[in-house]
Amino acid sequence: MRDFPAYVGGAWRATADRRIIRSPFDGSEVATVSFCGADELDAALDAAVKAAPAAAALGSWERAAICRSVCSGLAARAAEIADGMCAESGKPIVEAPRPKWNAPSTASK
Repeated sequence: MRDFPAYVGGAWRATADRRIIRSPFDGSEVATVSFCGADELDAALDAAVKAAPAAAALGSWERAAICRSVCSGLAARAAEIADGMCAESGKPIVEAPRPKWNAPSTASK
C-alpha cells in the first residue's frame, strides 16, 4: 500500500488527518493519503505569497517551459497514474481515462 503525504510549501508532509483509500471492487487498501486542514492551508498560502514576486517575474517562455516539464512528468507516469485510478475506482484498466497530456506540443506551436 502506498502512502501519499501532502505537498505543502515545497515539502512533503504527513498530516494529522490520514485516510485509507479502499478499492470498491474488493475493499482492499489501495493507499493512505494525507488530507489537509487549516494548518496546511495557512502554510500553502504563506508559501504562495512568498513565491508570488518570483513567479510574476518569469517570462512567458519560462512559464511555458515549466508547464512542458510538468506535462512530461505526467506522461512518463501515465501507466502508474492509470493503475492508481483503476485501483481506487474498482474499474478495469481498459476503462482508465486516457488523459491528453499534450500541452508541451500545444504550447510549442
